[in-house]
Amino acid sequence: MTLEPANVEKRKIGLYAQHTLERAHEISRRGSALLNAPTRLRKIVERRAEALTSGQTEGRLGDIPITELGKLAKPGIGIPALERAGYRTVAELDSATDHDLMSIRGVAKRTVREVRKAIANLSDEVIAAARIRLDPDERGDAETSLLTAWSPNARLRRPVGPRV
Repeated sequence: MTLEPANVEKRKIGLYAQHTLERAHEISRRGSALLNAPTRLRKIVERRAEALTSGQTEGRLGDIPITELGKLAKPGIGIPALERAGYRTVAELDSATDHDLMSIRGVAKRTVREVRKAIANLSDEVIAAARIRLDPDERGDAETSLLTAWSPNARLRRPVGPRV
């Protein structure tokens, strides 16, 4: 829907009216952009933020000893057997295949299933606690990508009208 009559250019209008029409057009343009863009932009930002936090999550899981899984899983899931096999961190267990884990003496399908479930629960906790921290001096590709995706969203939310 256009805000100006078809013959407005043929009429003589005052400077204030012209300015008002220009502002109305700008509001209409930004309104259309706001209606169409947020869903797409939000999905892009979410994907890029997820990529950034997944790196943090992997790093954090590398710091957590596998004994912590014992607190999240059913008792007797075979954590000592996994430790004897050389697994020290949750990240090491997460990267191991089911076949690798089942080849360890004292580890059965049930153990692998419980360990995977405990790792998933712990990962969810770590992801929920993850915060995106942007260092302006050492910004990596993931941070730059996130800021690039967020920039159009910030521009769409600027107030319309003359700057004071």
